[in-house]
Amino acid sequence: AYKLQQIVLYIAHIYQIIFSVVIGLGQGIQPIVSFNYGAKKYDRVWSAYRIAVITGGILCVVAFFLFELFPKPILSLFGDGSDQYGSGSEEYFHFAEQYFRIFLFFTFIDFLQPISTTFFTAIGKAVKAAFLSLTRQILFFLPPLLILPLFMGIDGILFAGPIADFLSAAVTV
Repeated sequence: AYKLQQIVLYIAHIYQIIFSVVIGLGQGIQPIVSFNYGAKKYDRVWSAYRIAVITGGILCVVAFFLFELFPKPILSLFGDGSDQYGSGSEEYFHFAEQYFRIFLFFTFIDFLQPISTTFFTAIGKAVKAAFLSLTRQILFFLPPLLILPLFMGIDGILFAGPIADFLSAAVTV
């Protein structure tokens, strides 16, 4: 149980680095979008949004390929799975690789929801922004996280992430 918690925390930290940059992109365009939307310079509004989406898309696609192709070296930055709770680093890395590949499968579309949420906030569409901000973590992640393990065991937890990512991106589009 300790090893599982350790893996989940490490991978969450790695993912949070990528996601923080994406959130920063969204927050970075917010004043530009707000100002230009108010000034009715819609070409600049769409240009700022497009630049953020393209940049976020590139970042998330690169992260996706790193997570899929190099999970073990990335996780090795945090340790080798050996500590006072026992060794077994092969099992540790096997589960960690599986976690990377399944839980973070839709990383390549994870830029859509946070950038679009901030965009809608910037143009005064607070209801849309509030709804979108709830989609990934609350509406589409918690139900599968609670239900799937009952039928799939630990794999149910792994599949809750990609389900939430896909559904939140679909709603955003």
